Amino acid sequence: MDMLAEYNIVSAVRDPDTFLLRNWHHSVLWAAVYLMFVHAGPIFMRNRPALNLKRPLALWNAMFTMFSLVTTYKVAPELFDTLRSWGFVGSFCKRGHFFEGERSYWVALFYYSKLFELGDTVFIVLRKRPVVYLHYVHHFIVLLWCWCTYPLYMASARWGVFMNAVVHSAMYAYFFLVSLGARLPGFVKPFITSMQIVQFIIGSLICAIIFYMLTTAQPCDATQLAGAVQLAIYIGMYSCTSSRIQQSGMFAGCDHLSVEKLKKAE
Repeated sequence: MDMLAEYNIVSAVRDPDTFLLRNWHHSVLWAAVYLMFVHAGPIFMRNRPALNLKRPLALWNAMFTMFSLVTTYKVAPELFDTLRSWGFVGSFCKRGHFFEGERSYWVALFYYSKLFELGDTVFIVLRKRPVVYLHYVHHFIVLLWCWCTYPLYMASARWGVFMNAVVHSAMYAYFFLVSLGARLPGFVKPFITSMQIVQFIIGSLICAIIFYMLTTAQPCDATQLAGAVQLAIYIGMYSCTSSRIQQSGMFAGCDHLSVEKLKKAE
């Protein structure tokens, strides 16, 4: 009961920073439950009819589109100001006031939202679509990474939150329109894929510089272990995206691998 009491949705949304600082370790439990659902969900649905979730799915995608757009709007000005004041390296090595003020609320809410993004997989399972391995592995890793590293207040989060919010704004908007049956120009899918690849390349570069600076005793608001792990994650995401494109030529970002097919309106 004590643990459940911590998950008062009103309190968590009102003060996501305090919530994450107190409950970051619970991400291990949620990640384990998620993996069990990924494997047990399809078995449960095996002899049951697929659910028609066109409207809930459209609402879900619209909600995350708006949230990602607002997050982008809240964090972008500070990133650009930091670039002008401290330069590229300073923008991911100096924490500054990134985790302070009104902006900190949206940053914490962004980290918190990684738990709710697991709902993408719930829609896939309930609609009896195959859960692609790289799709659920990505959600699993991102949840653990975001929640477990939030208390570190790493300066590189300035870039991570901004880039992911921008990509998710475009991606969830695309899913929203597709779920309504909209026919979009052919360049949209490869454009979003390109955005993801650029995100992974920039993220890898930033993490490599952070790791180098820390190993050479230069100041940077991060840890060697966190920098190395994040670098591995970015490289893995880049590799799986590039590999998928080469194999099938599909829109295949690791955030929602093959979800373009999985989320089409029935």
